Amino acid sequence: MKLYNLKIFVLIFSLSFSFFTKADTSENLCINDKNKYLNNLSEVILPKKISIEIEKNKKWQKDNFKILLSDGTIKKEYKKRYSANVKVLFQNNITCIFRAKVRKHGDFKDHIELRDGNIKQSLDIHLKNGHINGITKFKLLLPKTRGN
Repeated sequence: MKLYNLKIFVLIFSLSFSFFTKADTSENLCINDKNKYLNNLSEVILPKKISIEIEKNKKWQKDNFKILLSDGTIKKEYKKRYSANVKVLFQNNITCIFRAKVRKHGDFKDHIELRDGNIKQSLDIHLKNGHINGITKFKLLLPKTRGN
């Protein structure tokens, strides 16, 4: 009877382990328009475009307007992390969508601007699942804040 229980335990354990392993990897796959997967992680493929969609967009935008209307500094209270989806289009036309935490970057108002009715700003991004060529934490800076 003990051998029978051991076999059932091993069977359940191996099935659950393979289920969790498969669920973990499928979450990070990227699909292009031909439904082929981006599996070759040894090859460096540069991103063409990065789009960010903030989940609590109303609160995010209210903070942006408060920063634009304030004096020359960005207060710490406006630098909270927000959940977001980061959509990355690579040069080989594969699109990946990652879960991330995003916050405003910079101490001064040179990191945020209102241009053609759109707010442009520097951001800190922490990817929660997946990576871009092995990178999970990075900053997107406005060009004018980088100096020469």
